[in-house]
Amino acid sequence: MLEVTVKPKANVSLLDSFEINAITPYTISNPITTLVKIDQTAQTLAMLDSGSAGNFIHPEEVTWLGLAPQLREQPLAVTHVLGGKVGQVTQQVKCTIDIGDHSEEITLDVVLIGKHVVILGLPWLWVHQPYVAW
Repeated sequence: MLEVTVKPKANVSLLDSFEINAITPYTISNPITTLVKIDQTAQTLAMLDSGSAGNFIHPEEVTWLGLAPQLREQPLAVTHVLGGKVGQVTQQVKCTIDIGDHSEEITLDVVLIGKHVVILGLPWLWVHQPYVAW
């Protein structure tokens, strides 16, 4: 696990939509993760993923934590890096996450995300500009 320091930036705005495409011969064998506490209850590893267009939580974690899912206004189709379908997001949860001394309210889309419990993607990364100690 790497050390991640969160320093929120002021006056940061997110784009309404974006598209990122990349082809690389490399694979990530050890994703960048950080320890997060969800709703001051459970500690788990969250993957920091600059290739993810959203912030996600696994449905099993939602059930285990007793979080209350809400319907999304618009369903969201989620694909993986190679373009294959991951699933349809129809629910979200609002929760508090703590990373070190940083605490915030966040909305996470609920979807099967493989072996990861939480993925913090570009929307979170753009706002916080975390420093990663490699």
